[in-house]
Amino acid sequence: MSSLRQRTVWRVMLLLLVGNGLLALYNYHDSRHEIDEVYDAHLAQNARLLQGVMSMPVQDDSRAALYQAFNQALGKAGAHQVGHPYEHKLAFQVWGEGGNLLVYTPSAPRLASPPATPGFYDFSSGGEQWRGFVLPVPEKHWVIWAGERNDVRYDLIDRIVRHTLFPFLLGSLALAALIWAAIGWGCGRCRTWPMSSGPGMPTRWSRCN
Repeated sequence: MSSLRQRTVWRVMLLLLVGNGLLALYNYHDSRHEIDEVYDAHLAQNARLLQGVMSMPVQDDSRAALYQAFNQALGKAGAHQVGHPYEHKLAFQVWGEGGNLLVYTPSAPRLASPPATPGFYDFSSGGEQWRGFVLPVPEKHWVIWAGERNDVRYDLIDRIVRHTLFPFLLGSLALAALIWAAIGWGCGRCRTWPMSSGPGMPTRWSRCN
């Protein structure tokens, strides 16, 4: 009985591990794709919000003060008591005509010049991996850049994967225990199950091997 139980449980556990591994791999890739989509949408939305605020009609002599107020507010990201620690991992930069840097966050990576290609792209700066979004505004001669460090995304993906794998692991262990008990119960019943050895022959008892 013990040999039969062990063989069955080990095979079932192997199937469970393979199945859960495939599910976890699929969940990881699917979660990463969906999270990338959501964060990319936020980058684009932030860039367009910044475009809308900067496009508000102001006097030319007040525009420099507006840019300075932007920089002062963005410089408090991650340092204010009301906020989030991830704020310093998000950054904005706006270049004006001639590549003049108008608005920026101190946490922004150092870029020698405004990116020439609009849209999303990945790059490395200062040993950190970044995801950036470039929004040209031709009528204002602006180039708006919004970016975030990739570890913000990876942290969320890791949390989702861990929270998914833990129930899988517990469920597999519980199922293995139930299978072990069920096989033991079945073999115990098999020991005492009456069987007939043939017509006219006396009834005998069988054991599970």
